[in-house]
Amino acid sequence: MDTDHTKLDKTYKSELSTATNQSQDLTFGEGSNKAVIKGLDTKFEDLTDLTPAEKAKYIGSAEDCGEEQTNPNMYKACVGLRNLRIQTLKSTQQALRNLYDKRKQIGSLVEKSRTVTGDEIASGVMQRYHFELQSLQALMQADTDQIRLVMEGYRYREKLYEVQQAEAQRGMLSRGARFDKSGKAIVSKPLPFFPPPSVLYKPS
Repeated sequence: MDTDHTKLDKTYKSELSTATNQSQDLTFGEGSNKAVIKGLDTKFEDLTDLTPAEKAKYIGSAEDCGEEQTNPNMYKACVGLRNLRIQTLKSTQQALRNLYDKRKQIGSLVEKSRTVTGDEIASGVMQRYHFELQSLQALMQADTDQIRLVMEGYRYREKLYEVQQAEAQRGMLSRGARFDKSGKAIVSKPLPFFPPPSVLYKPS
């Protein structure tokens, strides 16, 4: 007997990009069900696919990361951290929508299975619904685990950016921020090495 069954080509499609010259992004679903989570190897400071509208949607206004020429390392760390947090919110919203669509698909499958009677039960339709339901639950759990691992990695990336910012700020404070008449930062030369007093002044 011909019976409609769940199609897995849209909502449940999942793949990890394998391009060596790009980050390994994780993609769930297609079309309106699509959710893209940037790979942990993404250079978030160079991320360009976050539109001004998306930035305004998630943070209201762009954070002030200062002038790049003043402290390039701190600026890159600041922009990377900001883009990472915006991308985290964007990816989380996409993933939640995708998981919601999958949940609806499972609910629809359960409703269809309740209408199976008579000859359909004898022809194995009910067993087919049971198999599909188990498969959908397993796929949904696998997707959830992948999303959880990537989001955990995002938190580690945040910590690294924060450490980089602190190191860059400490470096600037240690040498003092100086600027020329045009406002360009003056890069201090390395301090000369002086041997410790025990070498400079030998006891008589």
